[in-house]
Amino acid sequence: LCSRFAVIRDGRIIADTSQTAAKTDIGETLFEGDVAVDQLDKFQQSHNIARAILVEGRNRVRIQVDPATGNAPEGFVPVHPTLEDAYLLMMKADDAVAA
Repeated sequence: LCSRFAVIRDGRIIADTSQTAAKTDIGETLFEGDVAVDQLDKFQQSHNIARAILVEGRNRVRIQVDPATGNAPEGFVPVHPTLEDAYLLMMKADDAVAA
């Protein structure tokens, strides 16, 4: 794979980074847990969801927690960020990212 990559959203480069830097930027702010299907919309209003995957009737959700508060919901455990997590969070971010 390439040592660096760019992420483009709406025709604008929002990130020019490396795989390591993209994952490191997330740091220890990523948590994973289950959310009931009927609770996902409400949960999304108060949490920064990186991704949600339906598994056996429940959503397996990865969220990014604000480092200032560092409080994950009950039942959520810290996970190591993947390149996919970094990409999905970059695509949701309001501002450009460069590393």
